[in-house]
Amino acid sequence: MLKPALEMKLKHWRWCLETNAFALALLAQHGAPLMQEGGRIIAMSSLGSLRAMPHYGFVGASKAALESLVRTYAQELGPGASV
Repeated sequence: MLKPALEMKLKHWRWCLETNAFALALLAQHGAPLMQEGGRIIAMSSLGSLRAMPHYGFVGASKAALESLVRTYAQELGPGASV
């Protein structure tokens, strides 16, 4: 969804969030209980989560949401956490 943010529709916003942030949330919720000690969840982001780039507003925002979830899951599932 590489378009100016003002041209994006709600369906584009949902698509970006579902692809980047919601997918990780579902993976963690269903996968974490199945993981063994030392297991890993890996997510991929981009510089667009930190920098304003032309036509990348919705994707960048969804990548920032992804990174926020990664930090949350690191606290909740990382060493010393009780699941």
